Amino acid sequence: MIHLLWYFYLLQERNPSETMLSNSEAIIWSVLFSTEALAIVAGNLFSIVKFAETGQLHRRSSYLLINLAVADILVGACAIPMLVYLIGGFGQLWPVNLGAPLSAYKALDVVSGLASILSLTLVSLERLCATLWPLRHRVMKTRVYVIGIFLVWFVACVTTTVGLTMRDIVPLRFLFYGCVIILSLCCVTIFSTNLVIWIHVNNRQVSSHFRNAALQERRLTITLLIVTLISLSAWLPFMILNIVNQLHPLTISLTLIYFTKLLHYGNSCANVFVYSLRIAEFRKAFGKIFCCHQSAISENAVLLQITRLSKDTSAIEMGILTSKLFNNYRARNSKGSLLT
Repeated sequence: MIHLLWYFYLLQERNPSETMLSNSEAIIWSVLFSTEALAIVAGNLFSIVKFAETGQLHRRSSYLLINLAVADILVGACAIPMLVYLIGGFGQLWPVNLGAPLSAYKALDVVSGLASILSLTLVSLERLCATLWPLRHRVMKTRVYVIGIFLVWFVACVTTTVGLTMRDIVPLRFLFYGCVIILSLCCVTIFSTNLVIWIHVNNRQVSSHFRNAALQERRLTITLLIVTLISLSAWLPFMILNIVNQLHPLTISLTLIYFTKLLHYGNSCANVFVYSLRIAEFRKAFGKIFCCHQSAISENAVLLQITRLSKDTSAIEMGILTSKLFNNYRARNSKGSLLT
């Protein structure tokens, strides 16, 4: 797609005053994008680790989710930091070069963005097969998943390469329409497949013999449906802004562009929050992290209380009080573990 931000980067070379940010604006946007990048990388790395190490998640569907997480990590680790570098340059926080860094940002941003939405499309199609043709889906070979993942990155890389290398040969409007067709097909596919899945899941009668397996499959399907719809909703504003700007060039404020871009990048960490709410293994992992943090705080509080008591308590009394404090502490922890 003819990137809306590219227009402003090219405009910067001609009329810098039109794209200049104040120091405070540049700092605010840099902090927001940097925080988002950290959340994306940390959350998706956590997802990959959980999908790889948890036995119950060793299903072929997780290959596609790991592929989606890799595309999202590329967004958080490469595309967003380079955008922060450019924003800081516009705000005169540091000197900026619009040569190689801008070209690298264009390539990484488009590759990661296309790979992300193509991965979502692949996830939707896989769930459609699992919902409508469960028996065929169960005997589907792993090779099919590998080919699908390869095609995602192949299409993303080829589209980006053609868009960057053919700009001086092919009119920009043809490149624009080509990218719009690809993205529109992805959006229509995601929306239509999820609609069919939703209708089928709500109307399907589950046999009592396969009730547990069917319920697990249904929960996974609904989880991935939520992930794809949230990601698509985050994608659309920036894509629509691109289309409107290309068809009817307007003077669009940088604030609106960066806000839609922030929302656009936000789809890369939305899946982690959905997993933590919908998948039991993710909830347990987050619970362990939270419980360990609370446990360390509680233990430090007990030790602090013991230190204060030791100043005016005899050795025998001190031993009795210490035993009671730790027993109470362990009892509270055991109750908490039983409730989780």
